[in-house]
Amino acid sequence: MRARPISSELMKQWLEVAPMATTNIVVMNGPYVLLLKRKNPPERDKWFTPGGILTKDGVIERQALEILEDETGIKACGLSLLAVDDEFFDEGYGTEDVHLVTVVFKLRVFDKTVETNTDHYSWSWYAVTSLPLELNPSVRKWILMAVKEEVERDFKVW
Repeated sequence: MRARPISSELMKQWLEVAPMATTNIVVMNGPYVLLLKRKNPPERDKWFTPGGILTKDGVIERQALEILEDETGIKACGLSLLAVDDEFFDEGYGTEDVHLVTVVFKLRVFDKTVETNTDHYSWSWYAVTSLPLELNPSVRKWILMAVKEEVERDFKVW
């Protein structure tokens, strides 16, 4: 499991003045997307894509793959950049508010085996046509972007 790069107190001080860099991965298996239910703020008890905090120790794509493996047990390669997004949360990481800047990737997998870590208490493969209501609006947007890319890719094959 990846260790937190700084103490909670230092993180709280940082988040009072600056955004946090994060990554999320929209993991697709055919018409299904992998969602994890979060245990911790921000977005406690909501479905989210696998993701986490980026640190200064390496390439963003490599860190995204490490976070994916840590959170889901999925070992993968071949991420494709989907978006760079930002979002504000009223609570999270020990502060009253937090601003996240997120690098979002897409990944196609062919195996539905998942083993979550302790940051989540549930996971599910959801059909992209029936996403849960407890879904962050940004995550919904990322999933729709990924589906649009998949459809456009399939039409180019014709």
